[in-house]
Amino acid sequence: MRVVVIGSGGSAESAQRACSSYLIDDEVLIDVGPGSFRNLVRYFSGPLKLKYIAITHLHGDHIFDIGALLWGMALAGRTEEITIAGPRGVKNAVNTMLAAGMTPPDLLKFGIRFVEVKPGEEIKFGRFNIKTAAGKHTIEDIAYRINDACFSGDTSPSDELIKLFNRCELLIHESSGISEMEPFLAKFGHSSARQAAMVAASAKAERLVLSHIPPALSSSTRRLLAEARQVFKGALIAKDFMEITI
Repeated sequence: MRVVVIGSGGSAESAQRACSSYLIDDEVLIDVGPGSFRNLVRYFSGPLKLKYIAITHLHGDHIFDIGALLWGMALAGRTEEITIAGPRGVKNAVNTMLAAGMTPPDLLKFGIRFVEVKPGEEIKFGRFNIKTAAGKHTIEDIAYRINDACFSGDTSPSDELIKLFNRCELLIHESSGISEMEPFLAKFGHSSARQAAMVAASAKAERLVLSHIPPALSSSTRRLLAEARQVFKGALIAKDFMEITI
């Protein structure tokens, strides 16, 4: 299984990073943050290979490019149905964005199947087995375990997520700040690099990739990495277009 980091930034785009988005075997896309559609098109010839989209939560930095993606699929001639899964309200959020963008009624010549996922529910995307758990964020966040790759979404440290991530081969975990910011991050349901590493160590994950890097830290990630590696040796910082094989 190949995981490609399409967007590694958090909260807003930076010059170096699109916002959160991860591609699995060219078929499954986790989150569609701002800038991710352009990166996706740069990574492969077009969006027609995608079959499934899984949204962790409905904050804009994780969904704002979904309208651009659906328009891009339509203009590329897509006719095959696509599945969009996510927390409660995902159908309304996507349809609202399409309506706000004045999407012509006949533009999308393919169906959208919406699946509202309850935390803890298990679903299946074709050959991909998916387990879920609730993250600790300011709105409902769903963390995904897809086969043996895990994606935290936005979350404070959580025992429930440690259970979901248990002995996974790859954990892509948000990393929104340094250790001295932890009281501030907790108010907004985020984790520091150190806390992400603690979760990975507790879950006995094989590999940890720190993502959701905010713009203020986008070009200076040494401290994030140093603090994480004090807890989880070998932790890496995500970069757009990073490829990971598991």
